[in-house]
Amino acid sequence: MFAIPFANSQNLVLNGDFEKNSHVPDELGAVDGVVSYVSTPNKGSADYFNVDAKGKNAAPRNFRGFQQPKNGNGYMGIYMYAGKSYTEYVQLKFEETLEAGKEYTFAFHVSLSEDSQFAVKQVSALFTRKKMNFDDSNNISLRRVSDKYGSYKFENLKSHGSLSNKKGWTKVSLTFVADGFEKYVTIGNFGKTPKEYLRQLDGSGLKGGQIAYYYIDDATLFINEPLNIEYNKAMVMDKVKFDPNSHSLTKESKEYLRKFFFSIADPKRHQLTLKGHTDNDGSSFYNYQLSKKRVVAVANYLKDLGMPNENIKTEAYGEKQPLYKGFDPLSKQQNRRVEFVITEFDALNP
Repeated sequence: MFAIPFANSQNLVLNGDFEKNSHVPDELGAVDGVVSYVSTPNKGSADYFNVDAKGKNAAPRNFRGFQQPKNGNGYMGIYMYAGKSYTEYVQLKFEETLEAGKEYTFAFHVSLSEDSQFAVKQVSALFTRKKMNFDDSNNISLRRVSDKYGSYKFENLKSHGSLSNKKGWTKVSLTFVADGFEKYVTIGNFGKTPKEYLRQLDGSGLKGGQIAYYYIDDATLFINEPLNIEYNKAMVMDKVKFDPNSHSLTKESKEYLRKFFFSIADPKRHQLTLKGHTDNDGSSFYNYQLSKKRVVAVANYLKDLGMPNENIKTEAYGEKQPLYKGFDPLSKQQNRRVEFVITEFDALNP
């Protein structure tokens, strides 16, 4: 058995979806004092895009190309590289100072703008105790941070797809143990040279210079608390609920699955079998198809978090294996479920 309390998790990034603002600006560079809890740590002008904006910062079509928000109406944009003397950043605030010794996962989504000729090789994050504020638009090197603000944590994030993706969004994430001072996080380039940092896109040429402009959306920080799970035993994902005739995951379901993933996501150890079930409304064929859609929805979300595809097996049973025999609404709700079985690979191959 390994432990995981099933309490609700909370996104600790304040306004990480960039939906809260004092107003929707119609000009570029309007971030500080406009996008709640979001700031720029230097004089570089990060941009806020919104579907209600009318200017160059509109969405989905804007001055750098076309991109729909990952979620909601707004997202950010920065030059992760625009020459040696100019760099932009996005600085985010946490709801609370992180607790020393606790494990957290920080993640967000990026999309390379259509007119970028270069892509970055790595996305980085800098955690600090204090809100940073530099009086120029130069690159913020780690030495400058240390001299002015003291303690920091610098990390490269893992990419879950291509960083040259211009059509959609690519998730980047980092799991780390907090030192206990982290209150802010800044996204951007911290002193790396073009050779270290940039990759020229095929067929882009050098027209327009070495520019890599990225859209940013859906920033999250969750504490990774373990769950109570037993190996080789079918267990119900009790926080994964479905409405009648629906296979959509609720916000509560996604929060639960994040906790679940960070408790079992060692690809070298765990084989996960997911089993989908429905209530007894509808035909057997319909219920089978619905249970299949539900279990696939769970599997796809876990894959999006980083669970290897080859480690997940799905099974659909429709209404054939009810937990409760009753026809009342509560019994039916309990029967609309996904179960899981976790097996260690060592147990599969003694």
